[in-house]
Parts: sequence; C-alpha cells; structure tokens
Amino acid sequence: MAAEHASNSQGRNKADHLKPYRWAPGQSGNPNGRPKGTSLTDCIRVILGQHQDDGRLAVEALAEAGVKAAMAGKTEMIVGKWHGRIVHVPIQQAISQRKTVDTEGDLWLSVLEATGQPAVFE
Repeated sequence: MAAEHASNSQGRNKADHLKPYRWAPGQSGNPNGRPKGTSLTDCIRVILGQHQDDGRLAVEALAEAGVKAAMAGKTEMIVGKWHGRIVHVPIQQAISQRKTVDTEGDLWLSVLEATGQPAVFE
C-alpha cells in the first residue's frame, strides 16, 4: 500500500495551512545552529548520571525499577521520576491528554535558552 499524506474530507492535505511557514529548500530555521554542548542527549546523560540519595546513579535506579515492575507483570506502564521519587505511570494515563507548555513560563524560557531558538518565530 502506497504511503499517502493525511487529508481531510475535502481531499486537501491537513497541513496546507502551514505552507507559508515552511522553510524553502536549502534554508535553515536556525541559521546559527545549535549552541555547542547543548544537545538533548547531553542533557539526558547529565540527568541520568546524577546520584540518588542511596548512592546509585539515576539510570541504575530507573532500570532496576523497570525490571522489577516487568517481573511483577506490570508491562503497560512507564517508569519515571516525579519530585525525586521513582514512579510507575500507566501508559494510557501518560497519553490520555495532550500536554501544553506555557510559552510565557520558566520551562519554555529555559528551553529557548538551552537550544538557542528565537523567542518569536516570524
């Protein structure tokens, strides 16, 4: 079966309204590039490399919690940290509603600072 673009009931591409905002071939949305050393991978490595209160690395604690949960039959869930504690979250709960970010809040401002993105897209 050939891959087709998603279309609405009129047969138009659902993303047609975004055409004026697409980059031209060869044009970059971030001409200065990402600042060195601020990749998402680097951020994850820093977080997972932090030590827990018990001296274990965060990555070890998360992996152990995931393995123990799987061995107990808890397979339709994700393991994460919430306020410093390792928690099990059912996948359906995690995806049940769309998450939004306040573009005036500290979280979004830290994302802009870390990635070097402009605050306003023109």
